[in-house]
Amino acid sequence: DEKILRMVRSGKYHCPGFAFVTFNEESAATRCLQLLNSDESAHRMLPTGELVPAAAELGNARLRGERPPEPEEVYWDQLQFKHPELVRRQVIAISLMMCVALAGTVIISFANYGMGPVMASANSLASRIGLQVVFTLLIILGNIFIFILTPIVAHRYERHYTFGGKELSCFTKMVSFQVFNTVVASTVFYFFSSFFEPTRHSWYEYGSSMVLNVLIGDIFVINLGIDFGQPGQLITKYLQAPTARTQRELNTMVTSSRTADIYLAFRLQLVVKIVVICLIYSSAIPVCYLLTAFFMLLAMWIDRYNLLRRLAPPPRSPDALVSLVLGKIFPAAIAIHLACTVMYYTFQRGVVYSDPLCSAATETLVTKFTGGLPVLADGTRCQTMWTLLQADTSVAICWAALLIYGAFLMYFMRREA
Repeated sequence: DEKILRMVRSGKYHCPGFAFVTFNEESAATRCLQLLNSDESAHRMLPTGELVPAAAELGNARLRGERPPEPEEVYWDQLQFKHPELVRRQVIAISLMMCVALAGTVIISFANYGMGPVMASANSLASRIGLQVVFTLLIILGNIFIFILTPIVAHRYERHYTFGGKELSCFTKMVSFQVFNTVVASTVFYFFSSFFEPTRHSWYEYGSSMVLNVLIGDIFVINLGIDFGQPGQLITKYLQAPTARTQRELNTMVTSSRTADIYLAFRLQLVVKIVVICLIYSSAIPVCYLLTAFFMLLAMWIDRYNLLRRLAPPPRSPDALVSLVLGKIFPAAIAIHLACTVMYYTFQRGVVYSDPLCSAATETLVTKFTGGLPVLADGTRCQTMWTLLQADTSVAICWAALLIYGAFLMYFMRREA
């Protein structure tokens, strides 16, 4: 101990602030963790039994203990970076990804707006299909930069101590910025359509179609095209492998292409993104439930195939990753779902109340010829007392669901805290 202290105090060596200790007995390790994480760790017991302040010998630092990850999951060369340096790098990385997300939001908004007036001017079915494909690819492009840059920035710049820390950081960024892209672009279309095209359901022409395009793009392009197709392995097999000059070089290429790395975090963030977007918009677009169920069915078989046949076993994911999803993200998504349901139905009730009332004669005529959808003589939609009561009842049910399920949700969050 004295030798190590002299080496640290000499200034020639930099202490990273970590120490790994091996115990012969499980009970000894448990007792050590209890002592380190309690008030007793503020003092050090000498061989004589005397307690002396430990902070004086450790530079006023407080020791904390936890069970370490597996040795292969530790980035040993990055333990030298202090916590303030990691925070600085994390702030810069988040700022960079925010700029990328904003650029993606602009691309998504432009592409989805182009689906309206641009496709309306198309003269043939082939041109409409071609424009649909182009604009859908642009919407996917608005998110795919986040997929590409997040792991690269985490690996080359952020300097995480463990693989689990890098995995958690990548997962959080990809989920946050992709949901941000979709929600912001959809909100922009709500205000845009309300200002330029004040029709009864103008938001559905742009905002809802954008949400559906995002979900469909994730299901077929990301889920099937990238995760199942594994273009990286195909490039290695058919383009890079034939150029290998030795068997060792070929083996290195094939092995690196089959490494799982953050595969589980990437797949989990895609599942969480789909579920969160579904919960936010499903009250206004019920078909989101069917798309989410279809995605889950495909994802199950894709993960089975990739993890059992294509990829090497991935490293153990941290418990904090699943705890974040189950204890924080999903409860928050359910709360947002309840609030958005009230918001959507309240807006729709406002649309209903903005229509004129129908006369008794009009109601009879409309019921006979239009299947119960009341309209006036000039084609304007009108409302009956029954439809107004339906709108009020729907909003009241939404508020009741918000209060009841919100109370259960708060109890769950408090219990899990």
